[in-house]
This record gives sequence, structure tokens and C-alpha cells, in this order.
Amino acid sequence: MRDEAPLYRNDRYEFWALSRYDDVLECLLDTDTYVSRFGTTLDMMSDDEVPMPLFIFRDPPEHTLLRKLVSRAFTPRRIQGLEDRINRVCDGLLDPLDGLTAFDFVERFSSLLPPTVILALLGFPEGLETEMRASVDNSL
Repeated sequence: MRDEAPLYRNDRYEFWALSRYDDVLECLLDTDTYVSRFGTTLDMMSDDEVPMPLFIFRDPPEHTLLRKLVSRAFTPRRIQGLEDRINRVCDGLLDPLDGLTAFDFVERFSSLLPPTVILALLGFPEGLETEMRASVDNSL
């Protein structure tokens, strides 16, 4: 795609898709021109703004304010205090995958890590990661 269509126009949803690193970086840094509020993946694209604006779908200045507030909870000390819990969750997620020749990495592993950290920072007990991820997916 980078060679044949580094810049792709989707007329149905009126968006441009970029596939080259430098182009993507330029767009990420130009929040006055490029926005996330209409979705960030093809399955979510619509003519309307995302109905439940999660953090990732908010544009500056709202995103900047939220990021500043949230970043206070993600200090190196706080994250280091969660290391054992995160390692246990990683082991629990990866052990069943041992020996498989193929699996969906996002579905089976990486999509479950952020809720693990967020739940831990909020003081929730271990074991709610899958349920939280399902709730978020269903709300979208």
C-alpha cells in the first residue's frame, strides 16, 4: 500500500488514509487540520461524530486537557508499583497461546493490557480485564 497508494481517498466517508510514516506523523502533529472525532478505524467511520467520545476520539484542546489530567496517574512510580500485577496478567494471557500457530494478537493479548493498567490505577481487583474490554467494545 505504501508504494501503490500512500495517500488514499474514501469518497463515501470523505476521509484520506495515509500509509507512510512521515505523512502520518505530519497529520498527528497538525491537530488544527486533522481530527479524530469522526472515528479512527474504518468500522467506526460515519458521517456523525462518535456518539460516546472516548479519550482517543477527542481533539484538542479537550484531548490535551484530559491527557494532562490522566498523565498524573501514569507516573513511573505508579506504573512500577503495578509491575507484578501486569506480569501476572501477561503470563495469564500468553500461557494459553503457547504452541498455537496463529491467533489474533490484539484480541487475545494487547487489547486486554490497557484495561488492566487502568483498572489497577483505579483500585479495582484483578480479573475484570476481559469484562471491561467487552463493555467498551459493546459501547462502540
